[in-house]
Amino acid sequence: MTVAPLGPDSNDFQRTRDIFLRALELEPGQREAFIVEACGSDSALLARVRKLLDAHVRGERFLEHPTHVSDPASARPSYLAPGQMIGQYRIERILGEGGMGVVYLAYDEGLQRFVAIKAVSPAYTHDSSRRERLRREARAAAAVKHPGVAVVLELRDHEADFFIVSEFVDGETLREEIQRGAATLVRLIETATGIASALAAAHDLGIVHRDLKPENVMRTPDGQIKILDFGLARIGVSGSDGGSLTVEGSVLGTPAYMAPEQIRRESVDGRADLFALGIVLHEMATGVHPFRARDQASTIARILETEAPPLSASSAGQSDGVGSTAMRAALDAIIRRCLRKRPADRFASAHELLADLERARDGRGASGAFAAGSPGPQRWWRVHHLATCIAYGGLMVPMWLAHKALDDPGERLGLVLFLATLGAAVASIVLRLHLWFTASSIPGQWVRQYRHATPWLRLSDSVAVLGFLVAGAALIVGNTQEGLAAVLLCAGVVAGLSFAVIEPATTRAAFDQDG
Repeated sequence: MTVAPLGPDSNDFQRTRDIFLRALELEPGQREAFIVEACGSDSALLARVRKLLDAHVRGERFLEHPTHVSDPASARPSYLAPGQMIGQYRIERILGEGGMGVVYLAYDEGLQRFVAIKAVSPAYTHDSSRRERLRREARAAAAVKHPGVAVVLELRDHEADFFIVSEFVDGETLREEIQRGAATLVRLIETATGIASALAAAHDLGIVHRDLKPENVMRTPDGQIKILDFGLARIGVSGSDGGSLTVEGSVLGTPAYMAPEQIRRESVDGRADLFALGIVLHEMATGVHPFRARDQASTIARILETEAPPLSASSAGQSDGVGSTAMRAALDAIIRRCLRKRPADRFASAHELLADLERARDGRGASGAFAAGSPGPQRWWRVHHLATCIAYGGLMVPMWLAHKALDDPGERLGLVLFLATLGAAVASIVLRLHLWFTASSIPGQWVRQYRHATPWLRLSDSVAVLGFLVAGAALIVGNTQEGLAAVLLCAGVVAGLSFAVIEPATTRAAFDQDG
């Protein structure tokens, strides 16, 4: 776990206090690993923080209460009794409870319908500025008009508590589905498409969910996917209007479903939601969290440091019996790409993920990217392109000799062939080096650059191959330089087979990309 550094001017008390307060935001099982890393080699600081945490557990209060942390007892809003009225809403029963508050089923007596009411924990609403930020975020979430997002209907203050009223979604959560067993491949792709479509609509408005997990995704009886709790999402940079619900240094979300950059308290965008979606899909496919460990601290360490196992490593993932081998391979590549540690290695957007899910559903494989390919085929892809660049450069020597042999005084055929082939070879070399650089340095852009470059690359290769063949044929017709003619004709045949047959195959093997 990487810890955001404390300010260089902090004195010992301030450093102790900051680490202590930040540790309180974590689950008890995560605190020790956090404070050890935060304190580094300062054993005295570590001892002071441990002492404060021990005192906190015993109920003693050594420091002022933090403005953004409450202990669990005081953080929970007062429970509402069945029949109690919140404005026009009559409380029926508790639907669920989590770190952000309690969710109730209520009946709207005005419009005669059932709604879900979240009583937000006072820890997030106890001062006016935080309550106003929460209002702004909930209003922004209400602007997401998509059938896959539970609609925020109203924000309401009642006595000392703050409530978010949203549509009541009947059905079951993905957690309940996971507990029944692994999903089929078709079911997985349908679920992933529903979630990704809703995320795309929210991300287009600059809204990042930040707490996507099986408990926050429901499937209605008619199969519709609904994402819950967008009312408590954090607005991304593009959609922010000055301030967010979480204060600097705090973490909002469920650690086991956080992206690495979210755990490290770095800025996040929609790609953090795609990481969480990858975990959810892996769980649905295998019944097992891909980074599950004995405790939360170890789980977080695995999220930061280890790669998720492929679906084929789990017997649960193999037992569904539905879907083709190509579909399974494509879905595995999609999930692994969602779970890449660096945001740049994941899908650039939920829209790009949707395109790959469509390809997987149709049995066309995933578009992939450098980050999602296999190391062996990628090495061969690199070798192929390097060898092609070297060969094109070397073949300019016999093309120059052919130019000299073909051009009698006043004739320019050899020179025209040489210049055309030289231009095509240079263009091909530049494009191949560009793809190599993109795959190595900005893999998240590889698919887009590949699609843009491929038509020009094939045109360049075609002109070069034609140049070699015409020059070789001209030498044979002129009964001159038979050896040189043979070299150029062979070069043309090999180059043609290379870009028409070998190169598409190596690209598909390395990146699951159509050639």
